[in-house]
Amino acid sequence: MILNIIVKQKGNKEMPYIIQPQYIGTIAGLDRYITEEQILRTKFFYILSNNNSDYADDLYLNHFRHFPIDDRITILKYVSHNNLSNETINALWMIRKVVAIYGTEQDRWDLIDDESANVRSAIATYGTEAQREYLKDDKSKQVRSAIYKMAETDELRDHVFNGKKIYPSMIKSVLSSDTKNKKHIAKCKLLDKRK
Repeated sequence: MILNIIVKQKGNKEMPYIIQPQYIGTIAGLDRYITEEQILRTKFFYILSNNNSDYADDLYLNHFRHFPIDDRITILKYVSHNNLSNETINALWMIRKVVAIYGTEQDRWDLIDDESANVRSAIATYGTEAQREYLKDDKSKQVRSAIYKMAETDELRDHVFNGKKIYPSMIKSVLSSDTKNKKHIAKCKLLDKRK
């Protein structure tokens, strides 16, 4: 069995260094101890380079709390769905947003009333039309803009567009969406202050 153990510098690029199990603890030819952190970093780089869910699940189950938030988010992108679903109750909105993006439809339903507009916006963007319909009266401008941009029906777009004051993110969503509604486009072009 071959293990990826440490990260070895090669120019400006970090590469996994492969050694046999009998050398764990020291590296052959070098008197340097292999730390637990080096093993974790190697597994982390391995999942990045190979999209390996086995290593991602191992890091999630055994070492998740040892990583900084950015690395946790990266690990969650590769873990299996049943592990990802565990994070719907995480205290950090950034983690819950990753669940909303990469999780299952049930995960999105579990998060649909989340306190964070970032999470609800991710649900509106990556979720189903039924989830967008549920969120159509949301108070957040960010969520309403995401609904408008991703909506599949003109009725839902009309509801979101006519519901509140038109704001810059809504103008951007209308002008960048595939809407055929000439009234919406004309009104947004008139209000667009970017030109």
